[in-house]
Amino acid sequence: MLWLRAPTWSRGGRASRGRALQGAWPPGGGASAGRNLPGSSWRSQPRAARSRRSWRLHSFCPMAGSPRRAASRRLQLPLLCLLFQAVTIILFAIFVRYNHETDAARWHWGNLSYANNEFYFRYPSFQDVHAMVFVGFGFLMVFLQRYGFSSVGFTFLLAALALQWSTLVQGFLHSLHGGHILVGVESMINADFCAASVLISFGAILGKTGPAQLLLMTLLEVALFGINEFVLLNLLGVRDAGGSMTIHTFGAYFGLFLSRVLYRRQLEKSKHRQGSIYHSDLFAMIGTIFLWIFWPSFNSAPTALGDTQHRTALNTYYSLTASTLSTFALSALISGDGRLDMVWGEGLEGQPTRGKRDSAGKSPWKQA
Repeated sequence: MLWLRAPTWSRGGRASRGRALQGAWPPGGGASAGRNLPGSSWRSQPRAARSRRSWRLHSFCPMAGSPRRAASRRLQLPLLCLLFQAVTIILFAIFVRYNHETDAARWHWGNLSYANNEFYFRYPSFQDVHAMVFVGFGFLMVFLQRYGFSSVGFTFLLAALALQWSTLVQGFLHSLHGGHILVGVESMINADFCAASVLISFGAILGKTGPAQLLLMTLLEVALFGINEFVLLNLLGVRDAGGSMTIHTFGAYFGLFLSRVLYRRQLEKSKHRQGSIYHSDLFAMIGTIFLWIFWPSFNSAPTALGDTQHRTALNTYYSLTASTLSTFALSALISGDGRLDMVWGEGLEGQPTRGKRDSAGKSPWKQA
């Protein structure tokens, strides 16, 4: 319903536009009514009086349907979160089961030693990858001065949804046995990899979308990620230990595609918000260091146990140090004043492409 405020008429018959009624809000409106003399212009009045009148016009003359739209926007996020969580719980109850190294009955029935459980070999790598997803990527995204809080908060939200949804998608495509999805510590690592791809795409559209749109993006990307991974690893037989193709390349191009689809000319007006300040660069550098520290675990987590995993971590370790020195050198050469540019993750640029060859049997000097 559209509410319009009728003009109040003075004794002389002339209408004083926007003149305050007795007892009108905000308090003090009566005092400002003396300034709103008939025939007085809007710009000739003091700024305080204009702001009070603007408050009254906005409060008494809302646009049609705006409260309804505002209420629907407020309900979008909680309804989507509750709906997705309810559906996920139902699907987990129907399809998801423990694997033989997690299920208590099957583990004790096999009379196996606790030292041989995969948990003790994989969980340290899982912890490192988990810290990269929530802490590394979360703080890496705060480079924009106006979206620091939303980048960390949305990273938390999207990763939590992606972990559950990717367990189902990857389970249907990779680990479906007897009509059930078998989960363990390895499935947790693979779910973190999928969440990392989602967060890479999130960096391309940061500040251009709302949380409800990001949730829908996560659902779509996780499904496409699982299909792309199945085609590359199962059908084509590609070796991709560090996820350079399935994680980083897919996430980057998916984010660029979304950025092009969501582009509007009106967004050019907010270019000033896309800059960075000292504090945003500082927190982004903290996220970069977290990623840098845990990158050997990220590359070696999905590889086979034994010498392959050991070699992958070792080669990634030396690759990181060599690429960091090279990046600092190029940063000083490219900048006009010879200063170092600490933004955009120095030392990480060449790492996503190294994962698949770090597991190969090469000498350490060939990785530098």
